[in-house]
Amino acid sequence: MRKQVELKNFTLEKLLEMEVDSHTSARSVVYEQNTIVVHNLKTSGEDDVNAFSLYYPTRMNIILLLLCLKGDAEVQCDLQRCRISDNTLFICKPGTILQALGGHVEEISAVFMDMSMMERLNISLQKLLPYYSSLEKLTAIPLRESECLRFNMMIGFLRDTIASSSQQLYYHETVNAQMIALSYEFLSIFSQNIIQEEKRDSYSTRREDYFRQFINLLGLHFREQRRISYYASQLNITPKYLGTIVMQTTGRPASAWVNEYVMAEARTLLRNSSLSIQEIAYALNFPN
Repeated sequence: MRKQVELKNFTLEKLLEMEVDSHTSARSVVYEQNTIVVHNLKTSGEDDVNAFSLYYPTRMNIILLLLCLKGDAEVQCDLQRCRISDNTLFICKPGTILQALGGHVEEISAVFMDMSMMERLNISLQKLLPYYSSLEKLTAIPLRESECLRFNMMIGFLRDTIASSSQQLYYHETVNAQMIALSYEFLSIFSQNIIQEEKRDSYSTRREDYFRQFINLLGLHFREQRRISYYASQLNITPKYLGTIVMQTTGRPASAWVNEYVMAEARTLLRNSSLSIQEIAYALNFPN
């Protein structure tokens, strides 16, 4: 029997342990033990990859936004190969199996965070639901030089803010605001990239078209309509066929997307409005 190989896990805790290295600490800052921001860091190449154990398949238990300022390297994310070169924005989602295949990324800026920080920021992804399948496959986006400079400047501002005195009256609010701005800047770059790809490739499967129409309708009517049959009737297809399309496209049932949309709106209202729980339940058409 073949011996099962256990994947190594890359965690934020491991990265925090490496902060004692003076080579990285001069260019990086830590925020509340759940976020690390690196700005204009010149890497040492093979030594850094060895330290992260990335020459072997490694499960990433963090969210990583990495901006390659200079270099050329090839990595494998799950089963997808991608190239990271000058002016490339690379994203790694929790659960991704990452492996370095070759090359060297010479200079980077990056944000490492765990899921607790992402949940705290409460970033709205509802507008990107029509592009769910593209978001799932996302690994690297080539940027124009102006986009790269802007994104790198925002990472630099975030690093400087975290490095400032935490005794400032609005310290945490300023850090959170800059984290949110950086997140939405990334999402804006991502959406523009997807739209440009669609213009280059006008072919879209009927199944994907139906899914996007379903999500668009859901965004308009989720407060009043939770029944899959309603959305199927709007698309002139049967509820069973709509359920099949959504499951094949996303791996999740249509009802899960309805629930996700409603709960995302509820979380947003709870965090960012003065409405009571009863008022929110009424606004979202909950029976109690």
